[in-house]
Amino acid sequence: MDPYEVDWTRYSKGIPYKVVQGSGDDNALGILKFNFPNKYAVYLHDTNQRYLFGQAMRSLSHGCVRVQQWKELAYQLIRYDNSDGLPPEEVSDLKASPVEDSMTTWLDRKEKHRIPVRKKVPVFIRYFTCEGKNGKLVFYDDIYGEDRILQSRYFARK
Repeated sequence: MDPYEVDWTRYSKGIPYKVVQGSGDDNALGILKFNFPNKYAVYLHDTNQRYLFGQAMRSLSHGCVRVQQWKELAYQLIRYDNSDGLPPEEVSDLKASPVEDSMTTWLDRKEKHRIPVRKKVPVFIRYFTCEGKNGKLVFYDDIYGEDRILQSRYFARK
């Protein structure tokens, strides 16, 4: 339905429509989304604003994790899923699988498909506000306020 043809003033307590953003290059999630089970409804995805990866300040997400090399990650996941027990260092040397070839075609045609991954892949998302670099401790902005929570929990009596 064309949103410009709807009389939005008729609805004060919700709308009788499901609002969906179209897929493709203009979608905020980009071309590809990586779903994985978690209680927070967080997932990995491409973005339609890839230029943001070039900025120093990159805390621009709405809760999910933008993946700069989304296409490479997708191919690595497919290779891993079809590796039949090969060690990780040999997985990237595999020839393209039929699923990889299909994904390439789907991406070229801008078709929407779901590719289930059979093998479990651990996903770890870490949040650090400092790191050791060149023998020095470097601090970063604590955009989520996690340091305050840790400070009150572990250093309250000091």
